[in-house]
Amino acid sequence: MERQVHGFSFEKKFSLFEGLTLNDNYTGKNDAFKDNIPYQIKYIKNNSSIDLGDYFRNSKKEKDFYLIIGFWEKEKDNVVAIYKLFIDKDKWNNLFNFSLKEELKEWISSVSNDYSYDKQWKEEMNYFKKEWNKTKREVELRFKRDHKTQKRIQCAINKSNFFNYFLKEFYFWRVDMV
Repeated sequence: MERQVHGFSFEKKFSLFEGLTLNDNYTGKNDAFKDNIPYQIKYIKNNSSIDLGDYFRNSKKEKDFYLIIGFWEKEKDNVVAIYKLFIDKDKWNNLFNFSLKEELKEWISSVSNDYSYDKQWKEEMNYFKKEWNKTKREVELRFKRDHKTQKRIQCAINKSNFFNYFLKEFYFWRVDMV
């Protein structure tokens, strides 16, 4: 959580600037709202992938929403660009279509955190990555597991896909918070 403090600070500043109501729930579906429209806010080091969080939560958006991407450089409070994209939920949800989605959900819930599962984890994870990547994807899967309690599937947008797909496919504008 400490690694994300700068992100929460950006969320707060952006929300004040835009007149948003922040979601009090850290793991909620959305970060903020305005006029009943959800906002998902991300703050990323410039030239880095945009981490979106949980794959399953991202794959079933119920409403159109705004995706805010802030980029920082050198210092975490040095905002160099902010993009505000209007996301059509149906187009977004299609990015996450996967014939093995239910199998993936069952699998991740059955994954063990035990050291003895390490080899099997790699094999199974590679199987799902390979199946996911059989078609061109604008969103990447990120498999997370440790030897304590963590076992999840996150997703991300790499820099190239953000500029070459998302900024062409979705209506967007640059924001200047001056």
